[in-house]
Amino acid sequence: MRFSLNGRFASALPGETLAQALLRHGPRPLARSIRYHRPRGPFCGIGQCTGCLMTVNGLPNVRACQTVPQEGDTVRDQNAWPTVQHDALAILDRLFPAHVDTLHGFRSPAFLTPVYQRVVRRLAGYGEIPSAKVPPSLFPPGSDGRRMCSWSVGVGPAAASRTLSRGPYLPRRCSWSTGGGTARHSPVTSPGT
Repeated sequence: MRFSLNGRFASALPGETLAQALLRHGPRPLARSIRYHRPRGPFCGIGQCTGCLMTVNGLPNVRACQTVPQEGDTVRDQNAWPTVQHDALAILDRLFPAHVDTLHGFRSPAFLTPVYQRVVRRLAGYGEIPSAKVPPSLFPPGSDGRRMCSWSVGVGPAAASRTLSRGPYLPRRCSWSTGGGTARHSPVTSPGT
C-alpha cells in the first residue's frame, strides 16, 4: 500500500497500521506533546493514548496505531510545524524547563492578558477542524449527517437510560467487556434497563 505522508510517498505492508509502517522505516516521533511539544511515539498501541495522533484524509486526531492505511491515503502530522521531526515550537521545552504556569503566569502587563490567552488557547489543542466535508462512512447508520450524534460513555444505569431516551441508535463506548458500572456494586434501578 502506498500513501502520502506530508507530501512524500510512504508504503505499508498489507494489514500493517500507520504507526507500524512509519516505525518500520526507522525511529521517528509520531506526534508532539500538547504543552511543551516534546516528541512522542506510540505508547500503548491499543488506541487509548494520544501518542500517535495524525490527520488522515483531512480527519484530525486519527490514532495511527489503530489505522490501517489504504492505497492513496493522505496522512499529515499534526500539532507540529513544519514537521514532527523539526517542530519550531519545541523551543517551549527549553524556555520553560520546569513547567508553563498558565494560571498565574502571563498576567502582566494586564493589557496583554487577552493576547496571552489567545496564544495559550491556540497552543492547547490537538488537530484542526476539518476543512473538507466529512465522508458519509463516518456517520452512524441511518444518519444523514445533519444532526449531531451524541455518545453515551460507559454502560452503567445512567448511560443505559440516556441511550434509551435518545432514540433507536446511540453508540455506547466503554472499555469494559461487560456492562454494569455502579450497578455492579449497588443495585440501582434505571428506567428502561
